[in-house]
Amino acid sequence: MLLLIFFVVLANKAGAHELWVLTPDQVLEWNGKPKPSIYTSITLSGFAILAIALAVNLTLFHLDANGARELFPMFRARMRSLRKYTSVILRFCLGWVLISSALALEPRYGNTIFTEPTLLAPDLVISQLPPSTQWLRWFEVTTGIAIVLGIYTRLAALCTISLAVFALVYLGVPAIAYAPSFIGVSAYLFFAGSGALYIPMPVPTTLQTMNQRLAHTINLGRAQFLLRILVGANFLYLAVYFKVIQPNLAMAIIDVHQLPTMGFSPETFVLILAATEVSIGLLIVAGVVLRFLSFILIAAFLFFSLCLTQAEYLTSHLLYYGVAVSFLFNGSGRWRFKPASDKSTRITILGNGLAAISAARRLESILPEPSNVKVTLVSNTLDYQFKSMLPEVVSGTVQPTSVVSPLVRTLVKTEVILAEAELIDFRAKCLVLCCPDHKTKLHHYDQLIYAVEPGPNHSLSPNRKPNCVFYLDNIADALRLKQHILNQASSNSNEAPLLPDELGFAIVGGGQHGSALAMEIRSLLNRLRVERQISQLYNPKVVVFESESEIENIDSKLLNRRNELFNSHEIGVVNKDSIERIDGSGIVLKRSGLIEVSTVVNLNYHSNLDSLQRHAGEKLPDIEHDLSLSDPLYNGTWVVSLRSMMSEHRPSYTIAQGRKAATNAWARSQGLPTTSFVQCRHKTYELYMGHKTITSWCGVKLPAIISRVINRVRFLSLLPTFECKVRLLIDELFSVFFGNSTSDLGSGTPTNSNTSTMDKTQFPEHLSENKKAA
Repeated sequence: MLLLIFFVVLANKAGAHELWVLTPDQVLEWNGKPKPSIYTSITLSGFAILAIALAVNLTLFHLDANGARELFPMFRARMRSLRKYTSVILRFCLGWVLISSALALEPRYGNTIFTEPTLLAPDLVISQLPPSTQWLRWFEVTTGIAIVLGIYTRLAALCTISLAVFALVYLGVPAIAYAPSFIGVSAYLFFAGSGALYIPMPVPTTLQTMNQRLAHTINLGRAQFLLRILVGANFLYLAVYFKVIQPNLAMAIIDVHQLPTMGFSPETFVLILAATEVSIGLLIVAGVVLRFLSFILIAAFLFFSLCLTQAEYLTSHLLYYGVAVSFLFNGSGRWRFKPASDKSTRITILGNGLAAISAARRLESILPEPSNVKVTLVSNTLDYQFKSMLPEVVSGTVQPTSVVSPLVRTLVKTEVILAEAELIDFRAKCLVLCCPDHKTKLHHYDQLIYAVEPGPNHSLSPNRKPNCVFYLDNIADALRLKQHILNQASSNSNEAPLLPDELGFAIVGGGQHGSALAMEIRSLLNRLRVERQISQLYNPKVVVFESESEIENIDSKLLNRRNELFNSHEIGVVNKDSIERIDGSGIVLKRSGLIEVSTVVNLNYHSNLDSLQRHAGEKLPDIEHDLSLSDPLYNGTWVVSLRSMMSEHRPSYTIAQGRKAATNAWARSQGLPTTSFVQCRHKTYELYMGHKTITSWCGVKLPAIISRVINRVRFLSLLPTFECKVRLLIDELFSVFFGNSTSDLGSGTPTNSNTSTMDKTQFPEHLSENKKAA
């Protein structure tokens, strides 16, 4: 039955807009002929077609009423996770239709490109309107460009609605075939706004408040409801007006363009088209099996666009592609929202790094609206920092604000609790939290996602010198380190170096993070020698202390290329396992003794599993393939493991684990099966080294400029907000034309970052530091 519907719908779209694919003379000629006999008399074939159509419709309505729309919950969750792209797709589709119509890029059959500008559709010619309205062409182009770029999308949507109303008033019946769909799509964009990708423009505070109210979940559901009703009514009108009242036009298309009729006579085939299109319109209006219909409609439009290549283009029905995608992502929508039907549960995420943010955003995207699932993020800061780019913050290539995003902008539906977890009681499913006011409180959960990032390891420097040892765990650390480098360079600006034989910078901890920091420090020092007239004798050494385990996952060809770059930039590499400790005088090696240093950057990290062990106060079981703890006692606990957070691994791996943990936590809470985490293998491998990033594709090393572009594109995709993406692009342009920023960040001696990891007594100072840095 479903296959029959599929093939019939494919045929159905051939004549959805007959006036596009027939010339005016052909329309007059075929309308002058008598209607087919199957339309004017009762026949066995006609009765059978109508009976089958009625039976199929009754079956689908019955299935929908008895829970068919609740089938495939994981698939529906995946589709819901893509809802944020609905506005983007509708914007592109609607904008392109407006631009192509105004510029006559897709004319009706018989016309040439650029000769007959139209209003909304190829058969609504603007030249047929009064001369005083010819300005509509440029108004339509401007509106289309604004919608595509996301410039004042709501205002542009109102302009599109006004164009549809204008077409109805001045063109009458021909505009009825298109106006409802344009009004429906525009109404959705008016409520939903620009969506994920747009060009931000200044908006008054009053309008910002109105925009937030319009984008409320209930209003979006109603907007989808209006879109469905208007598009479904549009389909019904087309079916009745063209297939039932004027069946000869469909027969003309079959005859003129030699379309296949699948073995049926043209008259019988046209009646099948009429019955099918009426059924499609009814199903859309009723919101029945919309996701299934969306696949059918997209395939149908594409198929017959290929069959009618002489009469229309692949993008001729682009607006309806966008509508079908909205059905796929959003479902049917509703005017009155029913109470939430999913199971009530509390999912808590512990952490504020890339994995934690990815898990929270994943939950926000897959949860139905409304939902009984409450998502909470326990974080010790009010902002998210993209730590992968901290080395470039040190060198001035990237500004600090480009890698910071307030959690309130990043997470819209997640409750954020500002606190530090002191203890996890797995038996009682409870967290003991330390709040900023030093008070403790209990927080109960049903599912826990442990995504705390590894903290700095101080074991090598128990008696560290405050102004000597630095860390790189947050933006405050990066700014302190940069200020320290500037101060050192300034003290050597007009005199001989203070310690010419001293090892300048020791980076303890290699891998990608250490390699990137070494290259960025060297880049900053080189620029300072040029800009600040520093003595050429001042050329501090930069050495990376790394272990075999930190580079074991790096491709050997890329590692060799990295070592070549290190040699050319005078960066040394020493085995980290030879370090005994770090004290106030420098680095003490196990065999060679003391190495004097002026600056040590400690990039050693604790395992986040050790942190979990400390929070639990007991030995923990192994982690299963679905990221849960194996012991039934810890049922409902999901751990993003250390391997996803270490510097030598891709940030995309961290994101994938965070998303998988979130999906499995939600599935477990709803009684659905969980799935294992499988690391994807990529053909493109990147060794992040700041501005000197190295990339290989299928084992072939790519040129430096291509590696840089790939790195920027990847980081842009990982940043959580559009604002951060725009800021990073601006930083990249400034870096290309003006180089690194070497501005002083403040006066005074920089202090050590002892607050990278926070304990109960340091909480207020740590919080204020991060706010100030952000």
